[in-house]
Amino acid sequence: MNDDLFEQIDKNKEDLPTLKRKIKYIKNYNYNFYQKVAIFIMVVAFFSGVILGNVFPACQSGFIYSDTCSDTEFNAFLTILVWFISFIFSMFIFFLGHVIQILDKIAENTKK
Repeated sequence: MNDDLFEQIDKNKEDLPTLKRKIKYIKNYNYNFYQKVAIFIMVVAFFSGVILGNVFPACQSGFIYSDTCSDTEFNAFLTILVWFISFIFSMFIFFLGHVIQILDKIAENTKK
């Protein structure tokens, strides 16, 4: 109890995780089928969101009730909407795969 607060912190502190250690952990992690599908969906949806934002541009018209569109721009709302929906959907599939992986580990441990 005679230690100074900073001395206690020095004794108990741990190094921050480095990027190399995190990448090594991610590479050693075994993904099941559902988790691989979720990652694939997220990557594909990211690029498809950008493509849909360009294919269906937002209309920049000076008139409120104009039927013609004189100037168009990138549809950022559609892109962010596709990204958000695909993120929620892929996270649902990823977590479903994670639950299945945990249940498989429990089943392996109960067989022993």
